[in-house]
Amino acid sequence: MNCNLLILTGDSNMPLSGNHAIHFPYSLLNAFKSLDIKANMTGLEDSAYLNSYGISYSLIEANLLKLSRFIFYIRKLRKLNYFLYKKGINRIIKKFKPDFVLAINIYPLKEVFKEIKKYSNLIFWSVDDPRFFSDEWFEGSCEADFVLTQSFGSIKDYKERGITKIEFLPLAYDPRFFYPMKIKRDIDILFVGNAKGRSVGFKNIIIPAIKKFKKRITLVGWNLSNNELSEATILPPVPWFKLNELFNRAKIVINIHVDKNLNAAGTFNYRDFETPGSGAFIISDHVEKMELCYKPKDEIIMVDSPEETIESLNYYLNNENERIKIANKAYLRASKEHTIYHRAKFLKNILKSI
Repeated sequence: MNCNLLILTGDSNMPLSGNHAIHFPYSLLNAFKSLDIKANMTGLEDSAYLNSYGISYSLIEANLLKLSRFIFYIRKLRKLNYFLYKKGINRIIKKFKPDFVLAINIYPLKEVFKEIKKYSNLIFWSVDDPRFFSDEWFEGSCEADFVLTQSFGSIKDYKERGITKIEFLPLAYDPRFFYPMKIKRDIDILFVGNAKGRSVGFKNIIIPAIKKFKKRITLVGWNLSNNELSEATILPPVPWFKLNELFNRAKIVINIHVDKNLNAAGTFNYRDFETPGSGAFIISDHVEKMELCYKPKDEIIMVDSPEETIESLNYYLNNENERIKIANKAYLRASKEHTIYHRAKFLKNILKSI
């Protein structure tokens, strides 16, 4: 395809965003290149604050970005921050001269998107809906030529705001980084993530599981200092490139979605794809319309109460063959339908349609 595509993220600094904020667009960049699409990637804040472009591995730049955010995110300096963003976008456009901009992992500021639209076609892929919805969010989204959301249930919210060119596009996993490994499964039950904003899942799943299984539960991540979690095995956060090994070490991986996102049917997170992609077995909180991506009970197990949690954990810890059978089916589904390459092909067709 003869076009110049630019992937625009909030920032593209590896040390600063040692998680999905940089890893997912980076995987997408490589997937586009495998389809012979000329693609580049850069961060808005890198350009706005540091006059820097492309993927950065600099710890110095990471710390400068942190300081800049601390200063310019203050409400009183918001207008100055928007001014810097507009200047940053202009520098980016002049440097990369894109035919298409794919904005991902970025807040859809109207001023920024309008500036992009002066020079390029714009696709906005929102990957955490409906978590950050607001009037400002939809005002910015309206500027895009096409909007994609990882939340099936959020499509109606966009349409109610007059955004008609919108489609459901769930997240994915990169098989270069997530794959089955032949190592010992020495962790009984694993949760990796942030407790913040997941009170429903922690109340119904994590806390009851800890009361029953105690140190057999391993929690890895952020905001895990609650006293109710203290009887579990608690480990600090790990960078995204170490997740695959963790998933492969676990007999059961628990996946919990953000509270607010549970209100929209068919709302998926990164774990929904990376965990099956690693060959691991998942027990998830209840996601309405899970069948959009997986077959419930056959490929993924969902629980909705403390009682269901304990019953399922007990059963699958003691039935290895059943556990492996379900995990293998989920892996097969993920590898056939949910890799980053499948999403890149979908996006290529969107580019052709604009």
